[in-house]
Amino acid sequence: HTALVGSDGHVYTCGLNEHSQLGHSPGTTYVPVAARVVGLPSNDPVVAVSAGHYHTLCVTRGGELWAFGRNDQSQCGLGKEAMGPVVHNPAWVQSLSPKGPGNAGRITGVAAGPRHSLAVTSEGAVYSWGVSKEGTLGHGAEEGWRWGYFFSDAVETTPRLVRGLADSGRRGVSVHAGMMHSACVDDAGMAHVWGQGRFNQLGLGADARAQYITEPASVPGTGRVSALSCGGNFTLALTRNGSILSWGANQNGELGGGEEADSATNTPRPVKRANDG
Repeated sequence: HTALVGSDGHVYTCGLNEHSQLGHSPGTTYVPVAARVVGLPSNDPVVAVSAGHYHTLCVTRGGELWAFGRNDQSQCGLGKEAMGPVVHNPAWVQSLSPKGPGNAGRITGVAAGPRHSLAVTSEGAVYSWGVSKEGTLGHGAEEGWRWGYFFSDAVETTPRLVRGLADSGRRGVSVHAGMMHSACVDDAGMAHVWGQGRFNQLGLGADARAQYITEPASVPGTGRVSALSCGGNFTLALTRNGSILSWGANQNGELGGGEEADSATNTPRPVKRANDG
């Protein structure tokens, strides 16, 4: 599905709606033309949106967060009482309100993954919620021994501070969600990653390669990053000197490294352009 913010501050969505990810009537299975979402605040225009697989997040000018769509893993962040398969209409994520006790500023950015979500505030605090399988939320090891195996499948029903960034003094400016990995860029231009790493999507190198990591780690070799984006199992970064770097899965050349480098890359490398030869 697609979510857009108009110059009028309204949100418009189109595409499939089987999990109410468009925020329209639950009886509408798909919308072929972008239609306005009803139920968002009229006096606080939306300035940013993020579309996950089956849920949508909206940030208002006042720094409030609204969510709708699939919620079977609490990816909308509304708490235990609201945990259920679907949130049909826009719902206020009250626990992240800048007016709430102990909250660190206005929400300035969000990222919606398949079953998890991330937010960053004006004070640089990073929050995550939803399913934490394989460290996707960055809250540290939370495994449990059940039926003769270790499992790490806890669900955070409300936004929770990513303590590893806060305790190290890192102030986030943007957050990003892949299929099973997450990333943040801090105010110094450093990229931090956590979650699944089996496809090298964390970019931590061969020595640090792991199936997954549960707390943020800094990506080496990027220099200062000005923008970052997570694909399903790969990651791209734009550096402050204008270089584009990529790392992770590359089954179909998505890293842009050229035909001679079509395997997965465990550290950042330059993306080639057609005229680079």
